[in-house]
Amino acid sequence: MLIDCVIGKRGMLIAHRGAVANSGLRENTLEAFARAMRNAKCDGIEFDLRLTSDDEIVIHHDRRLKDGRCIDKTTYKELPAYIPTLAQVLDLCTSMGYRGMLNLELKEYNLYDRTTEILRHRYIEWGLVPSQLLITSFLHAEIIQTDSTGHACGWIMECFPVCVIEQLIVHNDYIVLKDEFVPWHLEQVRELLLRNASRTFLFTVNDIQRVDELRDKGFNVISDQLPFNADASFV
Repeated sequence: MLIDCVIGKRGMLIAHRGAVANSGLRENTLEAFARAMRNAKCDGIEFDLRLTSDDEIVIHHDRRLKDGRCIDKTTYKELPAYIPTLAQVLDLCTSMGYRGMLNLELKEYNLYDRTTEILRHRYIEWGLVPSQLLITSFLHAEIIQTDSTGHACGWIMECFPVCVIEQLIVHNDYIVLKDEFVPWHLEQVRELLLRNASRTFLFTVNDIQRVDELRDKGFNVISDQLPFNADASFV
């Protein structure tokens, strides 16, 4: 399945862990997500999923909290109050009438079944549709099963042999690549990705000119800083 939130021929601009630049907000929080949802230049939001010891799906990038506790060894009630659950994020989408893309990154194993169970049982309540969601992970075995669930999926790669790029595109709805590690100097790679630009997400790109350049070519861009920088001006 492919997501249907693409706007025109330009690539999407995705807020990496919400919109936190120049705001003082924490990443991966309801406040950061709400700020991104209110920004008309933002086409989607990326956030990280983890599982607590009592099987609650929460939004947090690192495995450990700042005090050293592991999230998977801690109950939800023992976590800091600013860490939201997946259900709370989806409730926020409903309350704000959000119709942009949601990129759910699975940060550990045994998350996929629980995540899709929550989504499946509450689609109607939240007003979401499967084609609004993209599930991605560095843990490729965790998302192989997406083919049978109707959710768009994407493998995230930082370092990769050139020979596997074509196979990734063939066997996945989307691929998510670290822009600075893509061998753009190789014509074969460059042409292959350009032909599949709408199915390619590039992270994490924070330079204004680079963001515009990639989006103009049809690539989807995941960014930490933009367009939430007050001095930036995207068209």
